[in-house]
Formats: sequence, structure tokens, C-alpha cells
Amino acid sequence: MCGVDATLRAARLLGRAGRWTEGIQLCESMQAPEARLVAAVLAADSYFFAGRDGVAEALDRAREAVGEVDEWRFADAKYRYGILLRTGDRDPEKCRAATGRFATLAREVADDGLRGWARFYHAVTLDVLYEDRHDEARAELEDVRKTAEPYLLSYVLRHLAFHELEGPTGDRALGADLAWQSLTLRLACGAMPETAAQMEYVAEIRQRDGDPAGARRIAEQALAICDELGMSGPIRAALDEVLATTAP
Repeated sequence: MCGVDATLRAARLLGRAGRWTEGIQLCESMQAPEARLVAAVLAADSYFFAGRDGVAEALDRAREAVGEVDEWRFADAKYRYGILLRTGDRDPEKCRAATGRFATLAREVADDGLRGWARFYHAVTLDVLYEDRHDEARAELEDVRKTAEPYLLSYVLRHLAFHELEGPTGDRALGADLAWQSLTLRLACGAMPETAAQMEYVAEIRQRDGDPAGARRIAEQALAICDELGMSGPIRAALDEVLATTAP
């Protein structure tokens, strides 16, 4: 079992580095039921960043192998939320369902780490899917921040930076600092897709601060990561926008 655990840990780290296909292939080389769960988790992550096909089928296979365990429920909720993000769908019923899934997980999940991620995504759905729930989202993000491990913290700080930079009563200097902290943590954790996403946001900050050349350099570096990993969707579109508006 130790060998299985170590191999699945390696597959998860491949996924964190944006090598989702390699991580899934590693899982598929194993007979353990847990391998199907990890493969589904990686597929859901890949959909977020690269629009991967076959996620629903991977989730079905994992459910057949291990049932609707907490991590399966989280991956399913994340995938369904990802569909709303990538399609731009803001149907009120679907938005309420997305928020409700994460709220339920935040109440019911036994594992502290996974519960923290569920609470984070609950806050993010409040921020992204609704126009009038930003204060609730910010309060929950601040609470999650208190106990977040470095990888989760990188996500929390990214969104708190947004509140400082975009909110009506934010501190722009603090927001920029939080954005850089998030980027540093993502690099330290080996989270390359998230690094590209945060570099895009830092490029936007540079551009707004009157440094188009600096913004372009950062965006070009982020785009190189996107190309390497096959990333698409909103992050890639935002990078294209920065490059188009900072052309020499």
C-alpha cells in the first residue's frame, strides 16, 4: 500500500505541475480503486485550465470504484463550477447549485484540508457568480486564510488581492503585495498552471500602473507556460488581451 500511496502522490504532483495527462496515465497504470479517484481529480483540474474532454466519464469511473467519497464530491463540484466559468453561463439556478455544493462540502467534509478548499471555493462562487455577495466572500476568504497551507494560501491571497485592487475601499499597495505573495507561493509549490494565471494578473497590475513594457514581459512569460501546458480559456484570453494592448 505504501507503494500505491507514493505513486498516487507522484501523480498528484504531476497534476500540480500541469502535466495532467502524464499524471492520469500514471494512475491508469495501477489497479488500485483509489487510482481512478486521483485520475478523476486530475481530469477535473485539467478542465479548469485546459478544457479537457472526458471529465464526466472519469468521474463516473471513479464513482464506480470508490463511491461518492468526499474528494469525489469536491472534484465533481469543481468540474461543474468550471463549466460555468469556461462557458460564461450565469443561469441563477445553476449558480445557486454551484454555491450550494461547496457550502454542503464545507459543512460535511471531515478532512481539515479538503474542508478548507471547499470553503475557499464557496467564497469564490459568491465573488464570481453574484454581483452583491462580495462582502460575504471576502469575510470567508479572510477566515480560510488563518489556517490555509501554502498551496491553498496562494489561492486565497490571489482573491484577497483582487478585493484590495478592485474593491471600493481597497488598498492598492496591499493588493499588489498580496498578488506577489500569491505568485511566490505558487512557484514554491510547483503549481505551474496557477503560476501562469497569477503572472497574467500581475501583468494586468503592471499595465494599470503605467508600465506596459513590464506588463508585456510578464505576459509573454506566462504565455510560454500556457503553450507548454496546453492551457486555454479565460486565462489565455486575458493574456492575449494584455499582449494586444501593450504592443510596441
